[in-house]
Amino acid sequence: MGGGRSGTAPVSRVSIPIIEVVLALAACLAIAAGRMSPFELGRAAPESLFLAVLVLFFGFFVVRLDRGYLRLTMIGTQAAAMLLPPPLAGVVGLIAGISWFRHGPAGYRYLGVEATVFWTSTAAYFRVEVGSQPYLPASVGILVVAVWMTVANWAHTLAALSILTGEPVAQIARKAFGRSCLAAFAYF
Repeated sequence: MGGGRSGTAPVSRVSIPIIEVVLALAACLAIAAGRMSPFELGRAAPESLFLAVLVLFFGFFVVRLDRGYLRLTMIGTQAAAMLLPPPLAGVVGLIAGISWFRHGPAGYRYLGVEATVFWTSTAAYFRVEVGSQPYLPASVGILVVAVWMTVANWAHTLAALSILTGEPVAQIARKAFGRSCLAAFAYF
């Protein structure tokens, strides 16, 4: 865990909750901006339920890496961001984040819940915005989802590990993104 100057609280005690609150607020903005009619809610309910169960199931599969963990829940959250309106994608992200509680770092079990809601709901919002452009094919929105969620996930994970361990982000990235991790990530 990263420490602060003598006589002050450790950096992680302050910065991790602040990061999580900022991500939660940003997710709320994406969810609110992605308005949804009752018709859309009814039409998307079966997919939402399926993806919620899927992320709960995938939440059981966690691989411990040298730095952090590899989880399968992003398969379900990416599908949610690619198919559902932002509010429902955010709910699936919340369920995926909550499934992480038992694996989160001691004292920070909540770490990543808000981030999962953030990258799932914002990716869905970006997909809707990109898909509503008449000159862009819908596949561009799907590509935006995959890239955004991957980059946001990696950035959050590296920053959180750096705050918790006190190691520089570049050093963690070098150790975390080895050949086996990238092969497993690409496989999933």
